[in-house]
Amino acid sequence: MGIEVQTERLRLVPMTVEAIDALIAGDRAALEAEVGAAFLDPLVPPPETGDVLAFFRDVVSRETEWTPRFIVLRDPPTVVGSGGAMPPDPDGRCIVGYGIYPEHEGNGYATEATLGLIAAYREHVDVKTIAATIHPYNLASRRVAEKAGLRIVGELLDPNEGRLDVWEIKVQ
Repeated sequence: MGIEVQTERLRLVPMTVEAIDALIAGDRAALEAEVGAAFLDPLVPPPETGDVLAFFRDVVSRETEWTPRFIVLRDPPTVVGSGGAMPPDPDGRCIVGYGIYPEHEGNGYATEATLGLIAAYREHVDVKTIAATIHPYNLASRRVAEKAGLRIVGELLDPNEGRLDVWEIKVQ
C-alpha cells in the first residue's frame, strides 16, 4: 500500500523518510515540498504521531507497503492529520489508526480516510479483518469507527493505555 490512496476529498499520502526527517527537524519548506501540501502553523506532528515518529521512520525505511500516511485535503492541499494500518497478524487482522489536527476535527476527514484505508486494505490477500483499539471515553474515534462499519467485539487491557475497546470489520 505504498501507493497513494485517494478518496473524494482526501489524498492519503505515504510518509517518506525525507518527510519524517523534515518534520522532526521542523523544516517546513522541505516537508511541504515532499508531501505536496501545507502544514498548520505552528509545525507539529499530527495527533497520535509525535511520540512514534522514530518508529514510523523505521517502518518507512524498510519500504513496507504498510506505510503510515499523511491525510491531505485536496483543495486547498493541506495536511489535516495522519493515519495508517499495521501489517496483518497471522490471523489476517490489521489495526488501523488515525489522528486529525483539532483545527480540522468535525469535518468527517477521519471517517473518510478510514473508509479509504479499509477499501485499499480489503484488496490485500492477507487481510481478513480490520480492527481499531479505542479508549471508551474517546467518543469522536468511536463515531469514526462506527461510521466506517466497525463494531465492538471486545476489550483489552493495554499496560500503557489502560482499557481499550476493540472494534472490527470483516473484509474477507
